[in-house]
Amino acid sequence: MWNWAIALANAAWALDLPSSMGERFHQGVGLRSFLWKHAWHMFCAHPWLGGGWGDYAWNQFVQTDTLGHVEMSMNAHNIVLDLLAKIGAVGLLAVLVPFAWWAFDLRKRLRRPKVAFVSAIVAAQTSTLRQACQRDANELKEFCSRLSLEGLLANPD
Repeated sequence: MWNWAIALANAAWALDLPSSMGERFHQGVGLRSFLWKHAWHMFCAHPWLGGGWGDYAWNQFVQTDTLGHVEMSMNAHNIVLDLLAKIGAVGLLAVLVPFAWWAFDLRKRLRRPKVAFVSAIVAAQTSTLRQACQRDANELKEFCSRLSLEGLLANPD
């Protein structure tokens, strides 16, 4: 439905918009698909423990002959693929299991106003977690301290 509307708008106003879903996806993602390909290859090469937290750029350089040239990057620009490439399946589970436990238990804790307020602050900080943790471990430390503060407020015993 949208493809014909976009084609009509392109013809009427010369907007030069991408007309297919594939073109729109590629324009939005850009070169990230190549970074994702490198990250997936790193995970396949080291599935259990990953390629190492500080070795993403080195592993990307090593794979250049196999996967082709891509802009050098320190992360995959995708939190799940980045964690898989750097710390493997074991590390991803070490991050996701406590987070899932916390998120599941959140329903009970949000009944108290103080906890709901701090949880809203933690939720707002989670958006910065996506890219910031990939750049700097200090950002992860600050996020974890906010998360532990929320835990203290939830259980004041």
